[in-house]
Amino acid sequence: EAETDAIESMVREKEYMSNVSDIGKDLEHCKDLQHKLTEENTDMNINEKIKRIITSAETIRSNGSGEAQKAIVKLEGVIQKWNSIQDCIDNYKKSLSQARTAHQLVSDMNDVIDIVSEKRNMLVADEKSLSSPATVEKLIQKCTTILDFLRSLEGRIAKSSEESKNLIQMQYPLHEKVEETCKTMIEAWESSLDFCETQMATIRNREAYLKSIKI
Repeated sequence: EAETDAIESMVREKEYMSNVSDIGKDLEHCKDLQHKLTEENTDMNINEKIKRIITSAETIRSNGSGEAQKAIVKLEGVIQKWNSIQDCIDNYKKSLSQARTAHQLVSDMNDVIDIVSEKRNMLVADEKSLSSPATVEKLIQKCTTILDFLRSLEGRIAKSSEESKNLIQMQYPLHEKVEETCKTMIEAWESSLDFCETQMATIRNREAYLKSIKI
């Protein structure tokens, strides 16, 4: 009976999770919920435990005592409850799977936003860096490297934008967050690209000026 109680507790937990349908605050949380629901990290899931206890129940049934029959009735009730919530669990699994896809996409796009911001902040054309032909040349090389990198992100951004569009059209969980993050990513990339191109033009003008006065 103790084993039946343990299974009953697990069934209640799965029922509660499915009813609440929490899709996670972020990617890692969503993964944890998936693992908890599917029992990926356990030695034996509910179905396997039920099969084992049913085998034991057949032996108990032959005992014929009142306590044995009571235990079997309770087990049958737990099994019936478990079977009755399968559709709910399957729907929750689907929601979690879709949410994980959305969380992963949001995480990937946030990575782009962070790295674009980082590259932009690396390019600061102050008075010291524009003081001589040598420092200007170094700044040009740095700016060229950053611009090349930003331009290389175009394919990745286009892919993420297309994936976002598909998730939004299919009304995936978190589709509003996906849409917002995608918009932020594109704006950050375009803004940083414009900024760096403007900086390059400024640096080139400074290079031309320094050459004209032969410093």
